[in-house]
Amino acid sequence: SVYLVKLYYHTHRRPFNPVWITQNEWLSILPITHRYDMKDVHILAIQHVTQCRGQYEDARFEGPFMVEEPLPEIAVLIAAVKYNIDLGLVKPELREVIGRRKEITPEETNGMPMVFLLRLTRAREKWIHKRQEWFVKQPVMTRAAKAAGVPYYQRKAILNTIILDIWGA
Repeated sequence: SVYLVKLYYHTHRRPFNPVWITQNEWLSILPITHRYDMKDVHILAIQHVTQCRGQYEDARFEGPFMVEEPLPEIAVLIAAVKYNIDLGLVKPELREVIGRRKEITPEETNGMPMVFLLRLTRAREKWIHKRQEWFVKQPVMTRAAKAAGVPYYQRKAILNTIILDIWGA
């Protein structure tokens, strides 16, 4: 792959800056490193696919700048399942997909294993039930509070218990 050559070229330049390789390029390096058991490069690619959110700091520029649009959460999850990435590393993406209001479209699920898709839909159903239970337990809420939804700290805790229950991660 061209991106693997690009990676080796840039890693020999000192100091190495991950900005030189985009998140999509890291994602395309993953299958090669997985297939040919290139452990060090595979770990590096996993780190950049799961930790890059499109924003980097570069010494040549003042402040942070956007390299590219971050990968959609679903794409990161599909890569995690395909290339045996620990789900603990992609927990933020998993929480985002489970807790989002927008439905999962058939186009987004292309390439997603059926077992993972079934677990994801089960987790989303559990989230909907837990969210409804939370609203019922609240005494009197204003419309603005109901529109805002479950507070972040409680939302994160509920989603983490759902993930632990379904995936054990």
